[in-house]
Amino acid sequence: MINRQICEEFQQRDKMSDKNPVRSAVSKMLLVTILIFIFVVIIMDSAVAQSQVRSDMIEVTAAVPKNFPPYYFVDESGRPKGFAIDIMDRIAEMVGMRVTYLVEDSWTDAVEAVKSGRADMIPNIGITANRKAYFDYTAAVETFAISIFVRKDTNYIKGVDDLAGHKVAAIKYNIAVTLLQDHEGVDLKVFNDPREAVFELLSGHVDAVLYPAPVFMKIVRDAKVDHSIKIVGKPLKEIKRAIAVSKGNVNLLNRLNGAVNRFVGTNDYQHIYLKWFGKPQPFWTISRVVLTMSGLFLILFTAMALWRYNSIIKLNTTTPVVVVYVG
Repeated sequence: MINRQICEEFQQRDKMSDKNPVRSAVSKMLLVTILIFIFVVIIMDSAVAQSQVRSDMIEVTAAVPKNFPPYYFVDESGRPKGFAIDIMDRIAEMVGMRVTYLVEDSWTDAVEAVKSGRADMIPNIGITANRKAYFDYTAAVETFAISIFVRKDTNYIKGVDDLAGHKVAAIKYNIAVTLLQDHEGVDLKVFNDPREAVFELLSGHVDAVLYPAPVFMKIVRDAKVDHSIKIVGKPLKEIKRAIAVSKGNVNLLNRLNGAVNRFVGTNDYQHIYLKWFGKPQPFWTISRVVLTMSGLFLILFTAMALWRYNSIIKLNTTTPVVVVYVG
């Protein structure tokens, strides 16, 4: 509005001073100078606002394990991806935080990175009594169940009480190892990778697998073997998971905790959760139905055409030819 008023005022002056070239040139130069001044002020205000945002920005280092899909994994370029990364990035935006990810080979290495001071936090980890000795936790980001997985046709294991006398797989560094060690008679088999446990189960080398349900279900869905595996019984334990910060880092904890409480349960949170843990696409999708119906129609059309062709051939070979002579 101000710019337009200034322009109109100088346009009126230009009309009044058309007969005075010098005065007209000075007016135009003055107008250009004022417009440049206004433009510079706007740019400076924007720069000041950005500098204020940057001054409030803090930088932190987050330690993450290399392979715990779909929570953590690395892409082809070595960048961390997964559910925990997406949640952390969103919360970091909310609190004005720049996160540098330190990728470690295992959970043990990730925990040690925080304990040694090389990292400030872990974006998503189970809350346990032992870990509270060296971590402070935000409010829970989620809760998952430690469940029993068996082959689809297994009917002799229906719950935790049936595990005795059978080979049961767990994954190194996972709480399932501790849970199974407390059950007498279980033949515990510990693997380094949950994907290895999946195929040991399918091959019959183990009778069951104990592992976090959402993680294991994601693995079997990606391997396209979810139709061959099922969950039995009640979960052995439910684990709450949260952002863990180094013990005593109250400022970082408070900054994160408020954002977690505001974010968990929102539509944005649900969208991220479904992205990584959503139900698998049903087998009978629209495209598969259309393709199947098209195939059936083609088979039916071909069969009818062959039947019609054979009928005509048969008719031509069996129908007598009557010759009538006229004369």
